[in-house]
Order: sequence, then structure tokens, then C-alpha cells
Amino acid sequence: MLILSLMVSLNALAQQQSSNSANQSNPEITIQAKVMYTYQVFTAPNNAFGYDVYKNGKPIFHQFILTFITDEGKRSFVTKQQAQKAAAMAIEKIKKGMPPFMNETEIKKLISHQ
Repeated sequence: MLILSLMVSLNALAQQQSSNSANQSNPEITIQAKVMYTYQVFTAPNNAFGYDVYKNGKPIFHQFILTFITDEGKRSFVTKQQAQKAAAMAIEKIKKGMPPFMNETEIKKLISHQ
């Protein structure tokens, strides 16, 4: 009887170890919540535009006024459509793990495609 009990216990232990090793080779798949980025363009002082970027409805980035310096050295403001494009570019950068700020080259490219 003792031998039979010992064999049953060893068999149960072997099955448990086999089950654990199967779980290790097939790790559990975790489902992550879908991340949604949106933006809102707003009118700033002096007929300028800015934008806010949201992640799942919560603000994560605020661009007060989007300006650039022209080749003539004049400070110029972007249009509402350009601010919308800039916000979309900022979201793409965020998705890639980059800072959402735009450098001079990116702003000039954005302006020239208008």
C-alpha cells in the first residue's frame, strides 16, 4: 500500500513538472489595451495656432504657438492646416518613441508642402 501511494505521488509530481515546462515554452499572451492618440488645434494670440496631443483622452503634449523664422529673418506663424499637419507629425514621432518637438528642417518641410 505504501509503495502504491508513493507511485501515485511520484506520477502526480511528474505530471505537474511536465505541465510547468509546457507553460514555460508557451508563455502566456497578454493583451494590451489599444492606445489612441488624438490632437486638437487651437487659436493662439496674434492669429497663431497651437495644438494639444492626447493619449487615450489625456493630454500629453502642448504646443502653444507654432512659429518659424523665414529665410528673410521674419518670424512667421503657421496656418491652421499646417498646425494640423504638425500635430499629426508629433503623434507619429511619439509612436516611434521620439520627442514630439519639431526641428527647423521639419517645420520648413511642413511649410513648403502647403
